[in-house]
Amino acid sequence: ESQPASSQLYSQQSASGSSSSQTGQAAPTRILFAQDCLNQNNTQFCVEYAHEIFDHLLATEQNLMPASDYMERVQHDINPTMRGILVDWLGEGGAGDKV
Repeated sequence: ESQPASSQLYSQQSASGSSSSQTGQAAPTRILFAQDCLNQNNTQFCVEYAHEIFDHLLATEQNLMPASDYMERVQHDINPTMRGILVDWLGEGGAGDKV
């Protein structure tokens, strides 16, 4: 069974073009998704910045992720059952107003 192109990975030498003889170290290897390889020449895809963008998004997501023990540690006014009822109530209110 084949995987979708977006999940296939490719290895590529760094875009800087520095060789190991110039720096004394091996050039870093970047991992590219197959989709990036297909769109390397399309400037709208910003393939050269894709890794930086996704690294930033991952770091931001990890920093902003809510604590798993929020209800026990921070929220003392309501319990998890009450929270479920409130979420349902807000959802119904939004659906009623077609938000």
